[in-house]
Amino acid sequence: VQVADPGFEEERLLSLRINQAGDQYDDPAARARYYQQVGQRLSSIPSATSAVATGSIPADDGAGAIAIRPEGAAEDEEIFATGVVSMNGLFETLGISPLVGRTITEAEALNPESDVVVISSSLASRLWPGENALGRAFALPEIGTFRVIGVVPDLQYEEFGEDGPSTNLQVHFPYARSSRRGMAILVRTEGDPAAVVASVRDELARLDPTLAPYDVMTMTDRRAFTSWPQRLMGYSFAAFGTFALVLALCGIYGVIAYSVVQRTQEIGVRMALGAQPARMVLGIVGRALKLAGIGAAIGLVAAVVFARALEGILYGVSIESPAPYLIVVCLLLLAAALASYLPARKAARIDPTDALRVE
Repeated sequence: VQVADPGFEEERLLSLRINQAGDQYDDPAARARYYQQVGQRLSSIPSATSAVATGSIPADDGAGAIAIRPEGAAEDEEIFATGVVSMNGLFETLGISPLVGRTITEAEALNPESDVVVISSSLASRLWPGENALGRAFALPEIGTFRVIGVVPDLQYEEFGEDGPSTNLQVHFPYARSSRRGMAILVRTEGDPAAVVASVRDELARLDPTLAPYDVMTMTDRRAFTSWPQRLMGYSFAAFGTFALVLALCGIYGVIAYSVVQRTQEIGVRMALGAQPARMVLGIVGRALKLAGIGAAIGLVAAVVFARALEGILYGVSIESPAPYLIVVCLLLLAAALASYLPARKAARIDPTDALRVE
């Protein structure tokens, strides 16, 4: 979860929230002007490169689901997507560039009649596979028709592990289309984002001392905070798995080593009859590996079955990756080889007469 790609640059990014309380923000235009000024003032802070107000924090909030209807589609052909509102400058602050087209301008972000949107590449492929999405239109029932002006890479808005069918299907609207009171603020910095927290608070207090920012975190800290359940589950499974593997290796070594020791008299008889020590050892090791291989094959089948269940519990777990299976099988076979080789080699090197006296 910690290394999964959210689709944007998390480093040097500060996040916080503001809720516009008070009668002075009853007017949607006043709300828009405030968030416009927030972006301008925070961008002017030394070591800050850009700032933007957005409705959802990526990899945290999830945003809201909306039903969109492509042009020419019937009512029952609606597609559910993730809707995000923001002021202009969202993608610049996140550190990503449009794949095609452009992003929302300041005038469009402040215009409540704006009909432009920016969509994710997954949604563009879903609506118009193999075609150019620029200039195409779709409808939001009971709201209006919107025109695509740009396509951007997919962003991760849901927390990792909570992905849904519409996670990568995203529509970015101008802020004035909803004029929400509560918004998140993202600030891109040149250095450590935690170092500008005090300056950010000061600028916001100068702009409106009645509105206090809250939930102030760097995006790195936020990522660690939102992913702790998955990390705890992953560490727990890793610890139990490692403990089980060590027990299995010790068990295999002990059982096979004991069985070889029990065959010391047999080895002595074979040696007395002219058997070569090297061939004796290889035969014992080969038999042990054969038994271990049969057990490993049975274990692989069980592992695949249980891995399917883990796919829904641990984020990023895939049964298609052969590496974990190969590592475990190789370790088990190595334990079986050492458990049979070491005592067999020791028995093959003693005098046949002494071996025959072993009880």
